[in-house]
Amino acid sequence: MPLASISKRLRAPLTIAAVLSCRSASAQDVAATVEEESPAPAVTATMSALAFGVLSQVRDTPRNPDNAVGRLAFATVAAQLRPEVRATLFSEKLRLIVRPRFWANLSDSYVRGGYQTSSIGAITVDALYAQIYLHPTLSVAYGRQTFEWGPAQFINASNRLFHINATQRTAVLSVIGKELLRINWSYGTNISAVLVAELRNNGEPIYGPLPFDKKALLKLEYASDSGADYIGVVGGSGTLTPPWLGLYAATELENGFAFYTDTSLAFGSLALHPVRSDDPTAPIKFSAINDDPARPIILGILGAKYTMLNGLQFGFEWIINTGGYNHSEMKDAFAAVRIPGSSASSLAANQLALANPGLEVLGQQQLYFSLLGPRLNLGWETNFSLGYLQSLADGSGRALLYVDASIGTQTSVFLNVLLAHGPAYAEHAAYSYGNVLAGTRFSF
Repeated sequence: MPLASISKRLRAPLTIAAVLSCRSASAQDVAATVEEESPAPAVTATMSALAFGVLSQVRDTPRNPDNAVGRLAFATVAAQLRPEVRATLFSEKLRLIVRPRFWANLSDSYVRGGYQTSSIGAITVDALYAQIYLHPTLSVAYGRQTFEWGPAQFINASNRLFHINATQRTAVLSVIGKELLRINWSYGTNISAVLVAELRNNGEPIYGPLPFDKKALLKLEYASDSGADYIGVVGGSGTLTPPWLGLYAATELENGFAFYTDTSLAFGSLALHPVRSDDPTAPIKFSAINDDPARPIILGILGAKYTMLNGLQFGFEWIINTGGYNHSEMKDAFAAVRIPGSSASSLAANQLALANPGLEVLGQQQLYFSLLGPRLNLGWETNFSLGYLQSLADGSGRALLYVDASIGTQTSVFLNVLLAHGPAYAEHAAYSYGNVLAGTRFSF
């Protein structure tokens, strides 16, 4: 997926599978909130400047015929400025954070047999919120912010507010926060509770086919003294979003192995599926066939990882999505956007539905393999990782090499290389065969 997708406020998933560290909001994290998140009364400011480019091999497929749907660039150059300002007031009882992002890019694309050059620039506010500490164990935050948890690398399955998966996480990704009210409470170092409510639309494209709706969740967690073992439960719902329950847990063994899960059980799904019809002008339509509240829908991850003494880490995850597409639905979904005899309006509606069906991944089962390397001193301090995601519904996959090297204390260079494979209707190869992203980051 070309970098234009990133620059356009993450309107489409990136075709890059990256390996990142796990996000876990443990009880100890919450208990240490005041100490870790409340610096001495002051105003501090930092800045990161990024310059990067992307070369992509765009593919002509049913999902993106003649590149008319995705309008993906085959070459992009971009620059971003990412300032961050933090302020603590009233004896560290109040914390304010603002994180805008100034970005611009220039891209070339080939659409419907013609070359097109486009340039775009904008200011995006990724974070803007205030957090007040009412007690060492109780804090309240409100504003644009992000919030994730759980041990899985691919996705935080029990979190129905954020839909960021490993295929979107690159060296240049900056997640745009949502308008949240968040209340953190802890009891000792082992028990924590978090209440999160999404009260307003942040102005970004909506996930799935429905309009914005208010949502809330409650998360309870118990963690061991070391934080290596923990278990949490989640419950949430929205005015339109079906209610869901979640469970996440992890345990680490002394021999370097760790096992974990992150799973949600939703009562019905509003995701759009391809359905064959007798209408000759619309032989395939998209419909929410699983919207019955009595129908359980599972999105879950079972994972394991092994960490060697030198820090090299191997990971494996099995992703289950009972609300996704099976093999025949996968073919119908891509046929629906160019099936002969369909009316123009039907094809346009199907293209919109397939572009945003309301599914984390299209296929019902995926495998995710990862290799996270230790920090290497090769003249430059270097981090690297490998990731591979495969759909068991159609056999397609994405593989990524990620390298980040520090040059001194303020400058780093990064490289992402993606290779995608699969048939034309495939889930993970429907837009491009791959791309190369390279750039530099300067922080001060």
